[in-house]
Parts: sequence; structure tokens; C-alpha cells
Amino acid sequence: MAYYRSTAFENILATSGIDALLAQANGLLDTPGQLAQGAALLKELHANQSKWRKTETLCSWRRPYLLFQGLLTAANHSGDTKEGERIWGEKKSLLPELRRHGLEGLKFEAELRNRRSINLMDQFRFDEAIEMLRELVSERTRLVDSAVTEYGFTQEALDNFSDDSLAACLGSLGQSLAVSGGKGIDEALTCLFKAIALFKNQSDRERQWIYLGHLACEQPDSGLPLWERVSNALPELKMSELVSGHGNQYKLALQLKGLLVFAAPKNIAKSLEMFETAVESYSLEARQSHPFGLIHQAAAICAIRLQNELPSEKPSAWGDFANHQFNLASTHMATGGAILQLLSSASRLRQQIFRLSYIPSTAASKAYQQLASTICDFLALASKPPLDASWRTDELGRRSGHFVALDPGDSVPIAKRAEALLSGIRLNYW
Repeated sequence: MAYYRSTAFENILATSGIDALLAQANGLLDTPGQLAQGAALLKELHANQSKWRKTETLCSWRRPYLLFQGLLTAANHSGDTKEGERIWGEKKSLLPELRRHGLEGLKFEAELRNRRSINLMDQFRFDEAIEMLRELVSERTRLVDSAVTEYGFTQEALDNFSDDSLAACLGSLGQSLAVSGGKGIDEALTCLFKAIALFKNQSDRERQWIYLGHLACEQPDSGLPLWERVSNALPELKMSELVSGHGNQYKLALQLKGLLVFAAPKNIAKSLEMFETAVESYSLEARQSHPFGLIHQAAAICAIRLQNELPSEKPSAWGDFANHQFNLASTHMATGGAILQLLSSASRLRQQIFRLSYIPSTAASKAYQQLASTICDFLALASKPPLDASWRTDELGRRSGHFVALDPGDSVPIAKRAEALLSGIRLNYW
């Protein structure tokens, strides 16, 4: 269904308000739970470019960049790395012209390159994303600092202009460093806290706290102080009830991981008993989108912990709950773009490792065969464009990439191999 009735939409297109509609679409795309609505508006604007009235207003130069930004954002949020790569290749030639438009042009450049870095992360091209973002942060800082003399802006105007775009780049750099699994955790923390200090909008600051919360969960032995700091900034995480309601799904995903890593088993059990009610508090449209696949997976992993640590309390029920949630998770993500399909395969790996922990020995042979088959499926997805940088073989048969570095091959038991590959999926990707 069209976002607007066609006649009304053509009337809007005949005005000079296209920039505002493109900005509105971008805002919806960046708002949890509004992806479908923003994508529908953007799609209709994109399809009707030929009807945009040519004007000589100063705002007309923004249109292709707002469209470029929206298309990249929509591809990133839907996990469609292939589409994101296509859009970048098709439209990156627009970037050099931005320097002609002063500080606002520089802000657009930062926004677009920042979204490109997310696309690179979703392809497990972490080194490229980090290099781009470090260069962008450095260049952005230098250009903004020199803008008073180069463009004649007052320092007051500069202060009111620069913070959010620089903060977004710092936040993405922090995320890239954390998700790469390298040695840049301290730098990641510094970047994310700097981003929080620079962002003016509360929702932007909350997004950085969510990344910090995921980073705390990556460090179960030492992350509790950071988790407590995050929980003070996001008090919903400390509630006895699961986070519910419109737009809070990313907090729910983090809350479940925090329960898994830091909570006592009985508190986890109490939360899982209200899980279905919490999920149903979100609209059907929201539940069909990311990150609900990961939310179902997190609930499954919490249930596994309960089965392991509360063996006297309905163990078969927690196992059944885990398998049901794993099935929901893998099915949910399998319909998404390349990165979500890979995460769907990862969810199946986790489920099959879990099943090996309780099935009778007479059924183990078939279960191991299924696990081997799923590993092959996982690596096949990793080796296909646009994810092929994560599992690449050159003409001499030499392998390279994110998962290659983690793979012990056949030298370890197959469940250990699966766990090693899964260790490459970090932060808010699991």
C-alpha cells in the first residue's frame, strides 16, 4: 500500500517540501519500530523522483544526499548488506561535491560515510570500517576546528552544529572496535563515552549506552561495574519486569543478555515466565523486524542456563522453551538479508550444540551429522558475496577472513569447532 494516496502524494511532490519528507523518512528509519513506515515513504519518494519539481532554492542540493542516506540506512537496518554495497557503489561519486556546501555538506559526508562503515561491519570487514572511521573522526575534527576561518562560521554556530555528526562517527568507531574482537576494547570504551558526551538527543545517547551494555556482557568476569553503570543510565534494565512497549526492543535484547550474564538463576526464571507477555506488548510490525530474532535467541540461551543450573526445577520445560525460542529465532532471521541469514545459521548451531548436551547416545551420530551440515551451511553463507571477506579462498587455496582466523578445523571435536566459529559473532550481533 502506498504511503500516501497518489493524488495527495503528487500534490506534495509539487511543492518544495521534498527535503522535509526525505528527512522525515530518514528519521523514521532510525527509530526502533518504524523501519517499515520509513522504508515505505522512502520507496515512494524514490519512485517519484521524476515528479520532483525543479527549484532553485538553496535546499534543493540536499535531496540526492538525503535519498542516499535513507537508502543506506534502510539497507543497514534490514540486514541487506548486498543492497547496501550496491547503493554505495552507485552513489559514492556524489560525495566530492559535498565540500562545496560548507559545514552542512561536511555533516552529510560524515553521515554517509558513517552509514557505509555500518555496511562494512555487517560484512565482517572490520579493519576497513575501523580505518574509515578513524580517518573520518580525525578529518571531521580537523575540518570543524578550521571551519570558523574557512567558512566564516562563529564558534557559537559551530558548537551547535558539529557535535552530533562527530558523535555518530565516534559511536560507530567504538562499536566497530568492540565487535571486531581485537585489542581495541579500551579505545572502544573511550569512543562510546565521548559519543555520549557529544550527543544532544537522549535517544542517541541511549544507543551508545546499549552498545556499552553489550560490551559489559562480553566480559562476564570483569564487566559487572560497567553493567551497573549502564543500568544506572538505562534504569529499565533494573526493573523486575522485562522491558516492554513501543520502540524499546533494543533495550529488551540487552536486558535479556544482562540477565544471562549477571543475574541469579531464579531471577532469570521469573523473567522468562513473563517473556511471551513482554514480546506481545510490541506491535506485530515491530516483532517481524530486527532485533526480535536475537531476542528469541537470547531467551533460549537464558533457558539453557536454567536447565543447567536448576536441574530440579522443570528441566524438560526449560529445554522445550529453549528449543522453541531457537526455532523462532532462526526462522525469523532466515528471511532477512545476508547478515541476518548468517545469524540465523549461527542460532541453529547454538541449538544443535545444546541438543548434544541431553540427547541419548543412540541419537548422537545423527545429531553430529546435523551439526556438521550446519557448519557447512554457515561457512557457505560466509563465503558468498557480500560476506565473502569473512571466509575467503584465493587462487592458491589460501584462506583469509574473520572466521578463518577463528576456525580450528578438524583438529578439535566438532562441537568445539562450532563454538570457535560462534565466538566471532560478538556484541549486538548475538
